[in-house]
Amino acid sequence: MTNTLVSLPTGLGKTLIAAVVMYNYYRWFPTGKVVFLAPTRPLVTQQIEACYNVMGIPESNTAEISGKNKPEMREKHWKSKRVFFCTPQTLVKDIEGIRCDPRTIVCVVMDEAHRATGDHAYTQLVRLITDSGAKFRLVGLSATPGTDIKSIQKVISVLNICAIEAKTEDDSDVKQYVHHREEEVIEVEQPAAIDSIRKKLNKLINPEVNRLRGENVSTKLFQNSDSLKPFSVYQALEDYKNQRPGDYRLTANIMALMKLTEIREQLETKGIDVVEKSLQELNNTASGYLGKLTKGTDFQSLFSEVFTATHATQEDDEDAKKNFIKNNPKYEKLSEILIGKCKSIVHMDVQHGRDSVHSIVSMLKAQNHTMLKPSPFIGQSNKKSTSKSKTHEDNSNDRQDLAGMNQKQQQEGLDIGHVDLIVNFDVLKSPIRSIQRNGRTGRKRDGRVVFLVSKGAEKRSYDQSLSNKTKIAKALQSCKSTFEFCSIAPMFAEDPEVIRQKLSKTNFRMSQVGGHTPKAAAGVSKSSRNKASNTDWNFRYTSLIMGVLFQHLFVVSTSNPENAQRQPDFFEGVEIPA
Repeated sequence: MTNTLVSLPTGLGKTLIAAVVMYNYYRWFPTGKVVFLAPTRPLVTQQIEACYNVMGIPESNTAEISGKNKPEMREKHWKSKRVFFCTPQTLVKDIEGIRCDPRTIVCVVMDEAHRATGDHAYTQLVRLITDSGAKFRLVGLSATPGTDIKSIQKVISVLNICAIEAKTEDDSDVKQYVHHREEEVIEVEQPAAIDSIRKKLNKLINPEVNRLRGENVSTKLFQNSDSLKPFSVYQALEDYKNQRPGDYRLTANIMALMKLTEIREQLETKGIDVVEKSLQELNNTASGYLGKLTKGTDFQSLFSEVFTATHATQEDDEDAKKNFIKNNPKYEKLSEILIGKCKSIVHMDVQHGRDSVHSIVSMLKAQNHTMLKPSPFIGQSNKKSTSKSKTHEDNSNDRQDLAGMNQKQQQEGLDIGHVDLIVNFDVLKSPIRSIQRNGRTGRKRDGRVVFLVSKGAEKRSYDQSLSNKTKIAKALQSCKSTFEFCSIAPMFAEDPEVIRQKLSKTNFRMSQVGGHTPKAAAGVSKSSRNKASNTDWNFRYTSLIMGVLFQHLFVVSTSNPENAQRQPDFFEGVEIPA
């Protein structure tokens, strides 16, 4: 029994593995507590159903712990129940609030274990349980444990992982059990307007980069300014804060640069209509240094061109619809794909931004196709979006012509059901997101995945994502030579002492073990009957001993006997002859 990291693509049985492991530890340690953790409540609920339906863990011994429960009720559950389902944040609070004794925990199952980095609640939790002196084992579940070798090693170190079990859909012992999933990359041309808009954005960005370089703010800014990413600017801001504490002269400049690079990235991945919304928001609300930039001639020239390219999309006439699609060719290609698949359940994935989701839904509704009924499926930041999520769930159960638009908050881990087609409207470099997205299809029947990729920067991002995915798969297959694993103390003593339990029971009857002795047939001699009786007794006595063994009547003495002892009520009082 070692701490193990299980890496399986979405849909290949991580939920079942968790249920089996939890049930075994539930049986092996009759007074120990078993905990399943997931970063979101929907994932917690999903696992509860699996444990009830797959393994049959008694409902009377389980509890879902969440912030909705009062602290007094949670404390009562921790004292009376044995199997728990909760988010890591809730468990951390209960341990720190002395409502849960971590020393009683014998097994922890972590879903989406790749999150165990930095100061995440998973990291805090492992530290709290370990520091308490608990003897426990941990199983981490993830489609991909990290975005690269370094991040996977961090997860291994944080969770004290001793072994990795990794499988891919291409493995020979897995391939026969999965449905075929076809993947297709469709490259689309960028509209001519995008080149002109990009040049005007660069005209705003380059002077800001040059000024910050002149102030020697960070080495992160000494790269081609035409391809500078928002994350590099964010890193430059962190460098500036760390190297010059208390100096805020250039903070507004860096923040303005970050916003402008974000808009340029939107242009390359989402289209002109999303950029127009971002520029409109800046024009109306920006203040300080950024507000000063928006009032300049360069920004107003940019805004005017973007508005000219997209303003007709707000109208309802045919020319407006054509103009809307013209300024982002992905919309036209998406419409063709979905209308051709309108008899199936389709799932759209969008990297980030509610505006992108709602723009796609609006475009599809404008098609007025009788069989195409798009519905957004986004994060729950407010009551309205929660309602939308529920509508998507209801519709996916009731009709077979749904196109669901998904934002990244709802991607991770959730089993969305029967999906025939996944359309990736944008591309992610992260192999974690990529595997989780594509794993939504091909579960119950063959599926198809389509990547809509703009030529240029986005195509290069797609190629990089594919390369990262391949590297990580190879590293996991050769994990012993790639990663440095942890060594942990055994849960049991190295030289366990076997304790024989003496049992006695009055009025012992044979039927309590193997049933009644069958009557001898007519004409059978007395000696034959005695021989048959002796044979039957031997069989039943052996059955009793085997039953005693399997009921843990031989108990292993450990440093924590309370967790290891088992006293089966059924055999209490039985006296075994010497």
